[in-house]
Amino acid sequence: MEYLIGVVGLVLIIAVFVVVMGRVGKGGKVGPKRAAGREARLREADRLLAQNPSNPVGLFMLGEVHFEEEAWEKAMKAYEPLSDALAKTTIPRIDNFTVHFRYGYSAMKLSMNEQAYKGFSLAREINGGSFEVNHNLGIIEFERKNYDKAIRLFQQALAQDKDNPSVLRHMGHALFRMKKPKDAMNFIRKAIDIAPEDKESLYTLAECYNEAKQTDQALRIFSHLRPDPLMGPNACLMSGEIHGETHRNDLAIQDYEMGLKHQNIRPDILAELRYRLATAYIRKNEIGKALPLLRLLQADNPSYKDVGMLLSKYQ
Repeated sequence: MEYLIGVVGLVLIIAVFVVVMGRVGKGGKVGPKRAAGREARLREADRLLAQNPSNPVGLFMLGEVHFEEEAWEKAMKAYEPLSDALAKTTIPRIDNFTVHFRYGYSAMKLSMNEQAYKGFSLAREINGGSFEVNHNLGIIEFERKNYDKAIRLFQQALAQDKDNPSVLRHMGHALFRMKKPKDAMNFIRKAIDIAPEDKESLYTLAECYNEAKQTDQALRIFSHLRPDPLMGPNACLMSGEIHGETHRNDLAIQDYEMGLKHQNIRPDILAELRYRLATAYIRKNEIGKALPLLRLLQADNPSYKDVGMLLSKYQ
């Protein structure tokens, strides 16, 4: 019994230390000494669970080892029954917040957002000011397209860490989707300053400028992104639209042609690039270049916009 109490005490000390130092969920490599502790904890967890498969201390110890090793599925299986039990009552020597948070975090890593939302929500009832909880709950709400709820959660997360690039990024993207481009660009610019390799945020910043009628700034970013393998087709399309709206037809054609040179273009972007390029050729009275594009569009989607009418008119 004294040995068991000692082991449990060690586990709780480690758990409290992890929470206090803000390292919950960040993982890390297991050194030689920690590896030795791992084997001892697993043996003790197996002994307790052999006597009672629902033993909370055994489940906690088992979950902790798997969580440290980022074995998310095993960690989730250990923490899930504990989290369910702790939602209804308290269990001596088990930290409720740690269990709920780790259950939610493991589920999130497995893309099981319903379970993740449940775990993080229970953790938030205990500590509503936790940066990690508000951040992760905000991401789930963002993915659910509940942007107003996500923004409120990100605001609370930023109160704890105002320079976190992930929160700044998601906050900016959520505001953009709420049709608040001027507010969004402030957060996205900060996120890009910290993580300049984030091309998606750079593209969204250009969209913010475009919607805010700051087309020169938008065009500079779209033009910069045109060669990018991932964002290039979209950037070419947007750059072409801006050039077309300002009657710079030759530049628009260059944009659309560059976009069509990319590989693995999304079908909807591919169709729009072909359509825009065809209509740009028609404006220049280069019907011979427009017709092949219109035929490709009709073959893929006979009812795409006014392609049928254009073919009838110009063939």
